[in-house]
Amino acid sequence: MDDFALRKGRVYGTVLVDLATGKAIELLAGREAATLEAWLAAHPGAKVICRDRAGAYADGARQGAPEAIQVAGRWHLWHNLGEYAEKAVAAHRGCLTRPAGAPAGGSSAPASPGPAPPPAGPEGLRDVCGRGRRLVARTRDRHAAVHGLLATGHSQRAAAAILGLSRSTVNRFAAATTADELLVKATSRASRPGRYKPYLRQRRDEGITTATVLHAELQTRGWRGSVQAVERYVRPFRAMTAAPPPGPVVPVDPPDHPLAAHPPGQPHR
Repeated sequence: MDDFALRKGRVYGTVLVDLATGKAIELLAGREAATLEAWLAAHPGAKVICRDRAGAYADGARQGAPEAIQVAGRWHLWHNLGEYAEKAVAAHRGCLTRPAGAPAGGSSAPASPGPAPPPAGPEGLRDVCGRGRRLVARTRDRHAAVHGLLATGHSQRAAAAILGLSRSTVNRFAAATTADELLVKATSRASRPGRYKPYLRQRRDEGITTATVLHAELQTRGWRGSVQAVERYVRPFRAMTAAPPPGPVVPVDPPDHPLAAHPPGQPHR
């Protein structure tokens, strides 16, 4: 099962496909849990449900076919992995420098070390190597584009169509006097532990995972974030009694069985 757009950002449906034959067997209006639950209840017998990682599909499948095994779709697993790999590479792109002594532009002369990366600005505005994040540049560009169109007499609806953005996004950019207003929440120093994460991991290894205790300790070290932000960061620690186990072996498609790459009970991440 997967969703599809009838009108992107507004109207969606759900397509159900028989994995054994590869043929679509049903189209559902919407992508809500109740819709899927009702269909599964009316068509009992599903043994394996392959889906994306949306919570609505998980709930609908659990309620409508409680005996069925739910597995993550292979395409979604690879797609999610690709997205996070891209984010990791983008965050470290400023670290890719030419090796000392390598020729520059075909010249045999040793390359100069080049300018040092710019000093790190407020946390969240720059990547791990001190260079501006793409999020910041994109936000500034979009803010300038939206206000430029509005200044020339275009409506927000027209600006959304020209820029390929949703009306709500254009409205949010139009309401902000400066791009910095939009970046405050996403890049606020107080919203994430940031450079204190190594300290939090050290305390986790020492058995301290109480958010209020760690929050008080961070405050003595200069952090001004909330206790809720610490709680969100350390919550996964409480379930970890040892180092995380290695991930599952990457599945390989067998020649004759579309489900064999995801045997029942195999973990998916």
